[in-house]
Amino acid sequence: DAKPVEHITDIGNVYHEVFKLMLSEKYERTSVSVVNSGISGDSVVGMNTRIERDVIRYFPDLVLLNASLNGPEDVNLYEKNLRQIAIRLKNDTQADVIFITPNLVSEGMKGTLDQRVSLMLKIANEFGFCIADTYSTWQEIQKQGIDITLLLANTLNHPTITGHQIYAMELMKLFS
Repeated sequence: DAKPVEHITDIGNVYHEVFKLMLSEKYERTSVSVVNSGISGDSVVGMNTRIERDVIRYFPDLVLLNASLNGPEDVNLYEKNLRQIAIRLKNDTQADVIFITPNLVSEGMKGTLDQRVSLMLKIANEFGFCIADTYSTWQEIQKQGIDITLLLANTLNHPTITGHQIYAMELMKLFS
């Protein structure tokens, strides 16, 4: 079957790889390397425990943080951990930081996602971080009458190739 794989393990089409390619094309004379420290299914709590090992020790120039899709549902716990990550990124790196809001999810998966997105925007603004607001873009797509589950590989929460391209395009808006 010639249909492209649209699964969360379709490595070449994930947003950070598409973004890397777009950056390389825009800045032809610049070497772009990416360290993907994301772990499938991890939450902001796990990210907080790994921030030193998986991010800070690399002395990054740019950090992309997509940390709201997998919860936790407890918004106080979410805010506490996201804020601790923001503090570490601000104090322990010289990196530019971009908070990336998530894609929409199916209604049954939504839970406290709206609140987590709001907290992400609030904390990014407090720390002077950039925001790639993918969530708003997905909301606009939905308002146009498009069934967003068609952009979800598992019809629940993981984006298709097109969904990953939306992430990459939102990131590139910050580089225009």
